[in-house]
Amino acid sequence: MELARLGLALVAGGLVAAFAVLNTGDVKVNWIFGSFETPLIIVILVCLAIGLAVGLAGGRRSGTAKQRRARKS
Repeated sequence: MELARLGLALVAGGLVAAFAVLNTGDVKVNWIFGSFETPLIIVILVCLAIGLAVGLAGGRRSGTAKQRRARKS
C-alpha cells in the first residue's frame, strides 16, 4: 500500500513538474499586495506549495483526532 502511495505521488509530482515547465510565459497576477507580471511557473509552484501545506495540516489534524477518539474508547 505504501509503495503504491509513493508511486502515485511520484507520478503526480512528475505531471505537475512537466505542466509547470511547459507554462513559462508571463501572466498578470493580482497578488494580495499588488498586481505583477509573473512567470506562470511561479504561480503554479506557489499554488502547489499552498495546497500541500493545507493538505498536510488537514491530514495531521485528522490523524490526531482519530488518535484521541481511539484512546477514549
